[in-house]
Amino acid sequence: MAAPTHRDPGADPDPDPHRTVRRAGSSDLPALAALVIAFGAEFDDPPDPGVEGRLAATLQDPRAMFLLAGAPPVGFAAVRVRDVYWSARPEAWLEDLYVVPDRRGEGRGRALLEAAIATARERGCGHFELTTTEEDVAAAALYRASGLRETEQDAEGSGRVIWFGLDL
Repeated sequence: MAAPTHRDPGADPDPDPHRTVRRAGSSDLPALAALVIAFGAEFDDPPDPGVEGRLAATLQDPRAMFLLAGAPPVGFAAVRVRDVYWSARPEAWLEDLYVVPDRRGEGRGRALLEAAIATARERGCGHFELTTTEEDVAAAALYRASGLRETEQDAEGSGRVIWFGLDL
């Protein structure tokens, strides 16, 4: 599978919107906020009031990024780069990956994941990590198929959290 296309926020729409992934900019704030709110609603975990202000601040943080899939955006990935004391290289943490339900199965989640990993490599990260719940079978299958390895499981509430990692 070809690597996802990376695009500048102001660029013209891509002829293959299924594979287009780009970094979000400040002009994407309304669409990004709508996706974050939809994500929270789907999983009965809505964001606290004021999410747009926090997203705006995060968009300005050079160690955090939101990637968007589609034109107009129908999915996002939230990635943070962090220094760790045990390594000379930073690591990347995929906080969230979400595609609206009616656009799943089109390769957008995979494109977002591939772009997040590529961005982590570009930033010099030595490791990429994420978690999902065992109930999210589709996400776990995507992560395994993309070469991430399951590193551990933790109990959380009524389910188990699965940790995935990839050395870069």
